[in-house]
Amino acid sequence: MYTAKMLDYRAIDPLKLGYPGQKPTVPDAVYTARKVRLMEALREKGIDVAVIYADREHYANFKFYTGVDPRFEEALLVIHRDGRAFMAMGNECLSLANTSPIGAVGVLCQRFSLPNQPMDRFISMNHVLRSCGIERGMRTGLIDWKLLREPSGRVITEYSSMPSYIVGELVDAVGDAKLITNETALLIGPRGLRLKAEAAAIAAFEYGAACASQSVIDMLSAAEPGISEMELANAAKTFGQQLSVHTYVPSGENMRKGLISPTNRRLARGDAFIASVGLEGGLTCRSVVLAESAEDLAPLDGEYYLEKLVKPYMAAVFNWYEMIGIGVCAGDLYNMVCECLPPDVYGWTLNPGHMIGYEEWMCSPISRGSDFSIESGMMFQMDIIPSHPEYPTPNDEDGLVIADESLRSEIARDYPEVYQRMMARRAFAEKQIGIKLKPEVLPMSNCFAEFNPFALRRGMSIAVR
Repeated sequence: MYTAKMLDYRAIDPLKLGYPGQKPTVPDAVYTARKVRLMEALREKGIDVAVIYADREHYANFKFYTGVDPRFEEALLVIHRDGRAFMAMGNECLSLANTSPIGAVGVLCQRFSLPNQPMDRFISMNHVLRSCGIERGMRTGLIDWKLLREPSGRVITEYSSMPSYIVGELVDAVGDAKLITNETALLIGPRGLRLKAEAAAIAAFEYGAACASQSVIDMLSAAEPGISEMELANAAKTFGQQLSVHTYVPSGENMRKGLISPTNRRLARGDAFIASVGLEGGLTCRSVVLAESAEDLAPLDGEYYLEKLVKPYMAAVFNWYEMIGIGVCAGDLYNMVCECLPPDVYGWTLNPGHMIGYEEWMCSPISRGSDFSIESGMMFQMDIIPSHPEYPTPNDEDGLVIADESLRSEIARDYPEVYQRMMARRAFAEKQIGIKLKPEVLPMSNCFAEFNPFALRRGMSIAVR
């Protein structure tokens, strides 16, 4: 394993992939196959119908089957184990049902619409549910967006994060609360249907990850004393694609304020700042200092920052990238991070990595005691976030996909430009940064494994000695 003493801060030849061209489209057949797998899972569990909830922030499970999201309204996707499918939508999103590749029938639910919009075709929620084929006696699986569990780890199926006004009407519709269970784990649990992406989905996600990472590269290139957080955020190019998180550019004293939007605050030499952009498929984040050297951190000890914070952190990051792969136990990955970067010393509290997809944080099997085995098709984000009460702390987040030989061949055949970018990122990580990735690790970020703690000293990175 790497240690801080094995790393240098040195000049590199940065990867220059730029923004990708055309975004790949996921074929209808992929959505159809997903629906079939859900139907099979429902039959195996003895469940008659799945009810999938969505709103503006929690749309991923809905989009996984329909290819669309309800934007500023709420929605329900109802899929029966016999194949019937319905999309209950509000006034402004109902037309999206016509675009669904799984042949879902649109059902108007004006209660899902925005305040004071027309209610001229209003029907009760109970009537909406019945229009979606839900009948008395049906065993119903609710799918929202959270894996509810007790501190002991037991998954909770007795209640849901779905709005109570919907759940209450579902109870009335099926006739008994005992017929309703939370089945979110069917999608994002340990063997969830969403945990492994198809080649077409990976190609579409790579577009978002590439744009997000290139945006961060451009933001870091634009960083200079006097620029405002808002001006820095404006260097990002997202091409109108769906954000998975709000663009995050805090600096100076704003670093301690949490997840706030960019402000008019202007950066000064020596300020710590974050550049973070997330689109469907990946997030890239860099937490660095607007400095040319350690001296710019005065009165703080810049050498302490570099040698005692940055290098130990990046040693853990490099070990994470080299360790992950097919068959690796997620609990072992967690233990490795604890050994390299003790949380009681470096102040990280969240899972040191998680799975990604339409959302930035789908779920995370990387936890203490986890026996989860990593498989081909899974997409992960390295996400170790240290903290220090006095010093700025580094952060270097990027995404990757795990792909066996068969999946790699499929991506290379059907999406050669995507695959070439992934291979270029692998070559950069190995030749410029000096880390050795397993064959199944395909980087999604244009600055994968690159970290320059002093943003004004261009063309530098932490790398293996």
